[in-house]
Amino acid sequence: MARQQKFSKWRRLANAVAANADDIPHLEGSGQRLATMLNDAEVAADQQLTFAASKQDASQRLLAFETDGAKLAAFLASGIREHYGNRSEKLTEFGLQPSRRGHSRAVEPPAPEEAQADPVNDPQP
Repeated sequence: MARQQKFSKWRRLANAVAANADDIPHLEGSGQRLATMLNDAEVAADQQLTFAASKQDASQRLLAFETDGAKLAAFLASGIREHYGNRSEKLTEFGLQPSRRGHSRAVEPPAPEEAQADPVNDPQP
């Protein structure tokens, strides 16, 4: 049952108990407690809606901060690399990885393969 339907039934019940208090005096206190509980529940439901809207707003703001922050951080990192150079160890102070390319090594050509017997095509004597 939807919350509003439930609250509507509780309100009708509490109002009916209050209206018939002379006939059912032993239930009047419980009816009043239900009316109080209903009011508190409605306040809590309203707060929940407000918090949900606030949460959406905060989520949108956080996403905007993350997007703008990423752009600004990339800009700063680029400027720092431009200033100090890509290979400077000073970059580590900013949390950036310096380019540590080693000297290019001369690649040795593979050794010429000696004639090896091919076990598949070589007949066994």
